Amino acid sequence: MEKIKPLKEMTPKERVSYIFDYYKFHILGVLIAIIAIVSIVRTLVTSRDPVIELLMVNSDVTDTEALQDSFDDLLTENGLDPRKKCVQINDSLIIDYNNTANYQEQATLQVFVVSGTFSGFFSDAATFEHYKGNNIFCDLEQLLPDDLLEKYSSDFIYDTDSDTGRSYICGVHLTQENNAWLASTKAYEECYFGIPFSDTDETLTVALLEHILSASEQ
Repeated sequence: MEKIKPLKEMTPKERVSYIFDYYKFHILGVLIAIIAIVSIVRTLVTSRDPVIELLMVNSDVTDTEALQDSFDDLLTENGLDPRKKCVQINDSLIIDYNNTANYQEQATLQVFVVSGTFSGFFSDAATFEHYKGNNIFCDLEQLLPDDLLEKYSSDFIYDTDSDTGRSYICGVHLTQENNAWLASTKAYEECYFGIPFSDTDETLTVALLEHILSASEQ
């Protein structure tokens, strides 16, 4: 029988994989319970249904509701009534790969990332780099217009498709200097942003991407 390495000798990715394999049913149970509670609370508190869900890891967000409301123009421009629809934001996860007590949060994030629920993923550089090798992010070159491809040409993050070996744009490095949306919302000082594969309508996903990357200076 193969001897399992002590946790302290594992790499961060090995730790997440080990903890997830060992506690996956517990984690999935907790996740289902959280989703159920959030759904009930959402129904009781607001009648607005989410049409886009964003995952923001290690963010500086202080007013989630105000940040959600800041997307009302995006909804209106795409024929949706902000009184009935919303952009849902999950900014509750704090991940520290150097914290040995942080495994459950790491495994929960892994479930979130591959769930196909979230249309946008924001995080610090270390977290994004940790997950990008799993082919979970869309190729932004296929989604962005030429002007935004040129604007962010020096800020793109690349990954390699494990099936084809092709390098592609999986995300973009945003700062309060190069992005007006981030400067306005103060959600991060800087972050990595990508579009995970999801069930969200592609037209709405592209609209979200352009809304964030082409926001006008405030």
